Amino acid sequence: MLLASLLSCSGGGNSDADDFLNLDPDGSGPGNSALSFSPSTLSFGDIGLSNTSTSSVTIENVSTQTVFITNVEGQNSFFQVVGGDCLTGNGQLNVGETCTSTIEFSALTGGDHQGILSYNYGTTSGSTSLTTNLTVEGSAGVNPPTNYSLTAVSG
Repeated sequence: MLLASLLSCSGGGNSDADDFLNLDPDGSGPGNSALSFSPSTLSFGDIGLSNTSTSSVTIENVSTQTVFITNVEGQNSFFQVVGGDCLTGNGQLNVGETCTSTIEFSALTGGDHQGILSYNYGTTSGSTSLTTNLTVEGSAGVNPPTNYSLTAVSG
């Protein structure tokens, strides 16, 4: 099963503007991320060995300032951002706006797999002073055979 959920936010605190992006639960100061994922959990289920599955997450700017999503780190052979509009252009996401990020899980080997996709952003284009992490987990079981043949044996 593939799950993606908001894990944490960390900020470098490089400027007063960046501090406005980190909101407490009451919206007053440093604390939570400027980015909010919806849904907060993605479930791909057991997709079977050698298969791929994609799902999308909507990312909303819940801060009081425009942010620029610069890149996504932590992609690997199992988990990739394969589409969406969050990284197009300069990654600008105005207050209250949303973008979509499409994530693909590739079941290259059997078993359970886990990773973290880190969405880096800041208050200026190209800034990576803040990060919000998306945890991804996937499972790949062995595919059962889909065709059978019977051979008569006489003897």
